[in-house]
Amino acid sequence: MTLSEGNIFEILFTWYGYGVNDYRIILADEQNVQQVVTVHRLKTTRETSVIDPNLTIRANVTNGGESASTGLNLFTSGRSFRVIGTFDPISRITSERRLSVSLSNSFTPTVSFRRKADFPPGTDRPNSVTVTIGGLDILSDTNLVFEIRLNPTLTGASFGTPINTTSSETALESDTSATGISGGELIYAGLGASGQGNRAALTDIEEIRLVLPVTQPVMLCARTVSGSGNARFVFRMIESW
Repeated sequence: MTLSEGNIFEILFTWYGYGVNDYRIILADEQNVQQVVTVHRLKTTRETSVIDPNLTIRANVTNGGESASTGLNLFTSGRSFRVIGTFDPISRITSERRLSVSLSNSFTPTVSFRRKADFPPGTDRPNSVTVTIGGLDILSDTNLVFEIRLNPTLTGASFGTPINTTSSETALESDTSATGISGGELIYAGLGASGQGNRAALTDIEEIRLVLPVTQPVMLCARTVSGSGNARFVFRMIESW
């Protein structure tokens, strides 16, 4: 086996505190046929469940008795975590609203979300809840353009628990007080018409499957097509626990 060829190392965990954990290597034989080779099995009676997929990767390189000046290389390309079988998460939809936003022909922030650094509270565990965009509603007295941006710079933001939500029941914080915005990566944009309610179902944005980075906000902002006006906004996120 040549490690520099980028072999895949795989650990298969059992569940519910019993069974056998398999330590595997996925590589190709002389005929270039992919093989899954189990190199070790460990039978345990406790602690086989993976509580959180954010597990630390550690590696140990031994020089095999060679001199200290011998160069050693460790190749690491990435990692992934997946559930074998059907994954049916318990989800909640977290909403925030801003019911009076004065708009001009420059973009104004309305509602922003960001993940908490740690969740559940009091556990000191990195927040690994998968968060995706659930949709938005707009009521406006003027034609407008709206954008959803990732990680903008916000002026005057104050993040806290979303409205009518218990802090321990959500992995998110929201902001409705920001007064200015600059930068950020555009991930979705659309138009809203005046004089009627506009519900953006965002069926196509669900395909993006944006997973919010810890502490980096995702923000809904808007501007008028021309002139000034006033609008109301509701922004929703889906949390998969």
